[in-house]
Amino acid sequence: MKKKLGIIVLSAIILAACGGKEATTATVSKGEYEKLKKGMSYEEVTELVGGSAGKENEIDENITEYEFEGEGGVEDKSSVSLMFKNGKLDTIMETGLLKKEEKDERKFLSSVDYEVMEDTTNKKQNGKYIRVKLPSTEEYLYTFTPEDVAKYLVEKYKNEGYDAIWINIHASGEEHLLSTRAAYTQKGLAMTGANKTGELVTE
Repeated sequence: MKKKLGIIVLSAIILAACGGKEATTATVSKGEYEKLKKGMSYEEVTELVGGSAGKENEIDENITEYEFEGEGGVEDKSSVSLMFKNGKLDTIMETGLLKKEEKDERKFLSSVDYEVMEDTTNKKQNGKYIRVKLPSTEEYLYTFTPEDVAKYLVEKYKNEGYDAIWINIHASGEEHLLSTRAAYTQKGLAMTGANKTGELVTE
């Protein structure tokens, strides 16, 4: 009976040794985040936060990114991203752990937009004169430039029978951004000094 019991105990010890410990996935608190320092090894980080990262991304043979979930952050969902270069902590980033993510409340404009402030025609020169204002950057978010607006206007009026077009573009606060012109005809080329029709000549 004692011999049988000894075998059972020994078997349990062997199984425990073979099984080992399961890696613990850690979260990073504010206090732990503030203790992270460049130059730390991954082992030092895992010892500090009490476990391994939830995600690992090997960018190349020298750079690896580890991502941890945040704990007790100012946002409901927070995360910490650590970039290791040659085995040492190189970049430390957080989202929603220490400060709230700033949300842009501006409306997004996906296409060229503007407000016409002046629109006249010089019948003698057969030229189009137009002055426009771009949307307020405090209210709207957009990626088009004054040059994009000018090209749009040149294209818009190219079949209206004009020889040339003159364009002035202002910011919402009346700041002057661009003055340009373009020709539609041979006569317009002489009037604007352009080398070819449709080309913007900027002052």
